Amino acid sequence: GAFFLWDEVAYLTRSVSTAANSGWFAVDGGSYQIQILTPSINGILVPALSFALGTLAATTIGQLRQRQVELRECLNLEACELNLFRASIVESSRLCDDVRGRLLT
Repeated sequence: GAFFLWDEVAYLTRSVSTAANSGWFAVDGGSYQIQILTPSINGILVPALSFALGTLAATTIGQLRQRQVELRECLNLEACELNLFRASIVESSRLCDDVRGRLLT
């Protein structure tokens, strides 16, 4: 969103800055303002944002990985329980056939 709205945001910022400081006009096209702000942006803001966004990404990836592991454990448990259920039904069917065979003889 910010990339597509950059022109509007820059215009709004210039308008507010001009209205707030109507007593002066930057004759150098604002290069002095850029020269003052560049060290603070490159020195503090970019590393801080990089650290914050890196931490956010790492935390998100860790949480998603943990969810995947928990889901895999649940699916494995469910599959084991279904296998035991199937085995018990097959075994009870065999027992019923044996009992039926004994009763008929």
